[in-house]
Amino acid sequence: MLADLARAGWPATTLAQYLDVNPRTVAEVRDKRPRLHLDLAMRIRRLHCDLINLNPASYGIHPTDIARTRTAATRRTAMKPPYPGSSNTGHVGRWPGMRVVPLRWVR
Repeated sequence: MLADLARAGWPATTLAQYLDVNPRTVAEVRDKRPRLHLDLAMRIRRLHCDLINLNPASYGIHPTDIARTRTAATRRTAMKPPYPGSSNTGHVGRWPGMRVVPLRWVR
């Protein structure tokens, strides 16, 4: 939900002010934190519903900040791995449902 707001142009600092948290917390939740406190999750959901259809510029967000936020959000979504357990570094990850077979040492 925070990634949707970033793609709409809402900067993490503004979202953090609305949520009454640190901007680093917003970035961490947006990018990688899998579990949240119920209170924070509900505040994020409410904020998403309130802001997703609004224009950030009409709320005093500078157009440069909106463009920078949208660009960064686009880059982040482009860098996300295509399946769980993979990475974009060329490292071979595990496909969902793939069995891991332990190797045996041969003497």
